[in-house]
Amino acid sequence: MLTIFNVRAYKPFYLSRPAKLPVVSALAGGLLAIGLPYNPMAVSPGLAPLPLPILVAVLSISLL
Repeated sequence: MLTIFNVRAYKPFYLSRPAKLPVVSALAGGLLAIGLPYNPMAVSPGLAPLPLPILVAVLSISLL
């Protein structure tokens, strides 16, 4: 998701502040992507949640 904020800025991304809408939409999309497999209706399309250690590893790599 950092790519979204890096591409939209003329200055380096750490010097410019994004608007609220891109931040909220990026967070909502990320939470939806993480939470969708844990939904009880996710069994129908065949979604399976990641095991917790793998999910934590992916999130920590993404935040670096």
